[in-house]
Amino acid sequence: MKAKKIIKQEIDLDIAKITLLSEEEYEAAKNIIPVRDDRWWLRSPIEFFEPIATYLVSKVGKLDSSYVPDIYGVRPALKIRNLKSSGLIIEDKIELAWHAWTVISDELALCDDIVGHTFFREDMKAEDANNYEKSDIKKWLENWAAENGIDISVVLTTT
Repeated sequence: MKAKKIIKQEIDLDIAKITLLSEEEYEAAKNIIPVRDDRWWLRSPIEFFEPIATYLVSKVGKLDSSYVPDIYGVRPALKIRNLKSSGLIIEDKIELAWHAWTVISDELALCDDIVGHTFFREDMKAEDANNYEKSDIKKWLENWAAENGIDISVVLTTT
C-alpha cells in the first residue's frame, strides 16, 4: 500500500503567477486532481465555438464546454518557479490562503477547493470573449489572490 508523504515545514516558494489550468494541464494531471461537486473553469477556448465558449470540468471530472457568460467555479492554480528545487514532488500538499493545494506537475500546484464562482466573460459578444488574458475571470482571480495575500515570493507552510 502506498502512503502519501506529508511535509510539515516552512518552505520559500517563488510564485510566478496565479492562473486557471489549461485543457492540456488538466488532462496531464486529471488522475491526481480530486473531483469537486461543482463545475469549474479552465482557461482554454474551444476553437470550433469561438468566440463564445471555453472548457470547464464537470462534476464528475470530465471535460465539458460552456458559453462564457455562464457562472461556474474558480479553482486557481499557482505557477511556481522553484517548485522542483524546493523538494516538493507531485501529489505533495501545501497550505496557502486557508486552502490546501496539490502539486500536480514540476511547476504547478492546484487549489483543492473551488474558491468562488464567476463569469469567464460576461460579454459573450466581445471579439475576445474566450480569451483568458482579457477575461473577467482573470481579473477576478487576480483580485482574489491579492485579497488573500498571494504574492510573488511568499513563504508557505506545507501540511
